[in-house]
Amino acid sequence: MRLLESGTFQFRTPEEARNLAMLLAHAYSDADRVVTGILELTLNAIEHGNLSIGYKEKSRLIEDDKLEEEIARRLSSPPYSSRVATAKFSRRPHELSLQITDQGNGFDWKKYLDFDPERAFDTHGRGIAMANKVSFDRIEYCGNGNQVTTVLHLEQAAPALAV
Repeated sequence: MRLLESGTFQFRTPEEARNLAMLLAHAYSDADRVVTGILELTLNAIEHGNLSIGYKEKSRLIEDDKLEEEIARRLSSPPYSSRVATAKFSRRPHELSLQITDQGNGFDWKKYLDFDPERAFDTHGRGIAMANKVSFDRIEYCGNGNQVTTVLHLEQAAPALAV
């Protein structure tokens, strides 16, 4: 995967998101650093984006142990059943970039970029902050929040000394 210059991937399900995260992480020199960020952002694209499961609703579904059941139901029901998310990877001379886009209505992403003590004991809600603070050098949301771009800077090799 470190030979991958660019690639576009489509995914619909949480299982596909997990598989894609594992695959794409190997395009980075430190797969362990980025895999969680990629996973969180791809799962968000499915659950919150394409399937329109809101934060409070997800909390309730987790509490009732019904999240997986609701995801399966929505994946097989219109309008959600035809939605796909897209991940576009690109390697540039000084950085690696991954753009993830879903077909949902978007959300107010600003309050999720940092860890929030208000959500510290929630069962979810820290994935974007983890991606932003741990996995990547930068993440940027575009427009209504249904597209996120991650950036990881590549270390520059020192120029060879002339002998």
